Amino acid sequence: MTDNLLTLRSGSGSTTVFVHTASGLATGFRRLAGHLGGHGTVLALENLEAGPPERCSVAALAADYWSQMEEHTDPLRLAGWSFGGPVAMEMATLAEQAGRTVEVVVLLDAATPALLASRTPSLLHEMAALFELAPGLLPPDTVAATVPEALHVVAEALRTLPATRGVTSEDLEPFAEVYAWHLRAARCGPRPRVPSAPVVLLRARDEPGWYDAPEDLGWSEVLGGPPETLWAPGTHHGLMAPGNVAALGAILTPLLTAASAGGSTPVPGGTP
Repeated sequence: MTDNLLTLRSGSGSTTVFVHTASGLATGFRRLAGHLGGHGTVLALENLEAGPPERCSVAALAADYWSQMEEHTDPLRLAGWSFGGPVAMEMATLAEQAGRTVEVVVLLDAATPALLASRTPSLLHEMAALFELAPGLLPPDTVAATVPEALHVVAEALRTLPATRGVTSEDLEPFAEVYAWHLRAARCGPRPRVPSAPVVLLRARDEPGWYDAPEDLGWSEVLGGPPETLWAPGTHHGLMAPGNVAALGAILTPLLTAASAGGSTPVPGGTP
């Protein structure tokens, strides 16, 4: 089995684990770790390989990931960004079934699989966001109908930036493959199981891409009622960008360090 677990901070008294987006990357969590208070261990899950078809589901990934972290210290706090939200929910359920203490599950601008399956995002803009490319760098009115076409446009735009001047579309293909594999996993399987731990939804305040989606991103139906909802600056893909990560850390710290997350309340910056 691939070792997906990264230790971002060693500590004692609790374990917080962050679950990656469809990109599979833990880059944002590396930025975030330095802005989190508390003294517990902070872990992140990263997946840079597309797996076999039989493992392409939220439930299968959650089981694989839980098996890698089940020896870490209670209480556990889980946070999943985007695709990682449903995975974190399933991991929390598995942990509770094993008799472990889960204090909170935080959904970082994560929609339900049902809502994701009903949407058809722009392929070009999804590829641009995957590689943290600002939309303004894309040629206006460009249409890309296939992944290779989108990667070509994104690579051309990346080459205008000093840090990625030599990149080619071939360099981007493995990352796009992992991204597509995770998107398939997000759309497979039944409704996410609900743990007994409190679930908090943290929305990206500046994200325009959800359009007509409900504010709860579909979770009220799954949870049997509306989740506690907080708001952080940034877009869906920019929550952990350098300019936003400190604010996100300030909002998350009370949730991930409280003795019990059941009584968590919004903090400055956590309202729309």
